[in-house]
Amino acid sequence: PVVLKMLKDSYPNPERIAGFKREYEVTRNFTIPGVVKTYELLHDTERLVMVLEDFGGDSLALLGVAGQLELSEFLKLAIAITEILDQIHAAHIIHKDINPSNIVLNPSTGQIKFIDFGISTVLSRENTTGKNSNVLEGTL
Repeated sequence: PVVLKMLKDSYPNPERIAGFKREYEVTRNFTIPGVVKTYELLHDTERLVMVLEDFGGDSLALLGVAGQLELSEFLKLAIAITEILDQIHAAHIIHKDINPSNIVLNPSTGQIKFIDFGISTVLSRENTTGKNSNVLEGTL
């Protein structure tokens, strides 16, 4: 099974299109088990479609796990998330939008994966020239 990800806008602005393409470029070569696999970027006549792995999970936001887990379950989840994040950072990628909507859990298997790298940064290619360092990008 796969998930098809499309931009919601009928006529997305160039910035949204660039972010969508960046997400594909960043994730297509990932071999990190904790990141949803990206298979293909399709160009329809009117929109871009990204083909992603469907491992049967839902976002932590949809699952409503906040405040609902026993301490031991919470710690297992937190450790798994930080281990995946460590692997992402070791690949010189900064996600920049970590929140419960972008962390997906399969409750049956316990498998956790990160999604939505649309505003992520590849550290070796980051060019800070012209960026306003007083403005935050992403989710805190």
